[in-house]
Amino acid sequence: MRFITCKASTLLCLCLMAASSPAWAASRQTSEIAESAGSYSYRYLCYLPPSYQSDTSTQWPLMVFLHGSGETGTNLDLVAIHGPPMLIEQGRDYPCIVVSPQSTSYGWSSAALDSFIKDLAQKYRVDPNRIYVTGLSMGGYGTWNLATYDPSLCAAIAPICGGGNPSLAYLLKDMPVWAFHGALDPTVSVSQSQAMIDAIRQAGGDPLFTIYPDGGHNVWTVTYADEQLYTWMFAQSRATDPIIVRSPEPVASAVGGYAAFRVLATGSDLSYLWTHNNVAIPGATGADLFLPCLSNGDEGLYRVEISNTHGTVQSTSAELYVGAATDVPRLTALSVRALAGQGERTLIMGLVIKDPGNWVYPAAIGIDGPRLPVLLRGVGSTLAALHVQGAIANPQIAVYDNGLKRSANDNWGGDALVSQLGATKGLEAIGHDSLDAALYETLRPGSYSVHVSPVTPGGDGIALAECYEVNGGLAENTPILHALAARTTVSPGDGTLIAGLIVDGPRPLKVLIRGIGPSLAAQGVAGYLPDPVLSLYAGNRVIAGNDDWGGDEALAEAFNLAGVGSLAPGSADSALLVTLPPGAYTALISSKNGQNGIALVEVYALEGE
Repeated sequence: MRFITCKASTLLCLCLMAASSPAWAASRQTSEIAESAGSYSYRYLCYLPPSYQSDTSTQWPLMVFLHGSGETGTNLDLVAIHGPPMLIEQGRDYPCIVVSPQSTSYGWSSAALDSFIKDLAQKYRVDPNRIYVTGLSMGGYGTWNLATYDPSLCAAIAPICGGGNPSLAYLLKDMPVWAFHGALDPTVSVSQSQAMIDAIRQAGGDPLFTIYPDGGHNVWTVTYADEQLYTWMFAQSRATDPIIVRSPEPVASAVGGYAAFRVLATGSDLSYLWTHNNVAIPGATGADLFLPCLSNGDEGLYRVEISNTHGTVQSTSAELYVGAATDVPRLTALSVRALAGQGERTLIMGLVIKDPGNWVYPAAIGIDGPRLPVLLRGVGSTLAALHVQGAIANPQIAVYDNGLKRSANDNWGGDALVSQLGATKGLEAIGHDSLDAALYETLRPGSYSVHVSPVTPGGDGIALAECYEVNGGLAENTPILHALAARTTVSPGDGTLIAGLIVDGPRPLKVLIRGIGPSLAAQGVAGYLPDPVLSLYAGNRVIAGNDDWGGDEALAEAFNLAGVGSLAPGSADSALLVTLPPGAYTALISSKNGQNGIALVEVYALEGE
């Protein structure tokens, strides 16, 4: 990264401002620039405590202030019209470093802020366990989103008249939070803060929440003037003991393939050491372990030791089975493209992982069989870059196992393992700064649902939910993708429901595809699509289609083989039973005669049933 420092009165600082900007008036803060190629570029105000220069041994707390939408742009003067930077110019001193960055456009990127703040902690003498973030309005949203993006960064947060993503609020159950909002706020409803507070409390947290009964949108003036806020804030220090959130999980791969393990942990300044059968692996010192070019000697138990100055913890062991490569026809990727919103409009992709059937581990190990490693992506902004009209700007993704949230992501942040696994599949790369969501998961045989929705209310748009098998080679008894289902509202044009599938293997795979509308009525679904039309494409060529399945006997038998419910013989639902050579295919559920309604697309692999 590159930091440029200039006193506010210098010509250099004035040249950096837009030609129309007034001369810089602040006298107690410096104007600075921080840049990191491909990650962030910020101009910001910096305040150092009076004794910072003379006391060269103290590590200082860092308070980061995020401004509201009215202060976006390139005129740095605007950043000091509210909050701590304004109070500093009025003569207030703080016992901490205060940094106030400026966003050049609406919104705050969590990935960019996370990298920026971590670099600030290296540039200045910052106590890494006492980093605080606060913001107002747009900055309140930025504060909530940054905290859920990287829960290990902040010792405490104080969002004012903002909102966040309640589905991720469980990540903040152990973080000190004090939120503020005006009950009569006409710009950002108090319900936005309330939803976050309620979700944290439901997860077992104990956040503070101040509601000003007669307050409107500008309650930050009284909040930042209240000494109690700072007394509370500076008393908070980040938990430092290493805690394992999720241990690595067992996987299987083939000789010559690859495998990946991941551990999730919290704590400060963590170091990692991976072992294979209790022997340290040279260079394996990160939260992720990627093993290329596997041989039989790589089989065994993998475990990671996590340490810092406060203690050491060890994960449970995860088994890696390395078998001879087998090549059976199977689905290696499933995806759905449709409109996505919040609540009932969430894009939900159901997945079924097939049980290999006869996997047995020695009882003494005390762990279950291998999972299927998958790469899951919720794509929106990348679609916009590919000229898809109406793409969702900021999607989030969550994985549910029997109704319980297993994992979630908002803004993938250039996750190195996700990038590496995506490259092995030849996927279209997601930009490091993209607001798209992605995560690596290991799923045991069973049923899951993957939810893709916009982070902010009203941010509906077209989204792509994707699941890719990333097991690095199919070994005998490896779990495989078996089925996909997705339900959404279908309308003419961009409202078409699109399912993608990739078939791999040495021979064709028999696949059942259904486009269901009228039969949803039996499940109590109102407003179903009256007459769905199913079309199957290979590239740009239609290779099969159906409009009204008509009680076909071969299809009815296929329903039984797939273990799914039948369709009414005279219904207008559509279905196809096709044998597909290896390759990529697209199934479209479209609206007939301009009709709108809810439809369900299903894909089942029948080979070996």
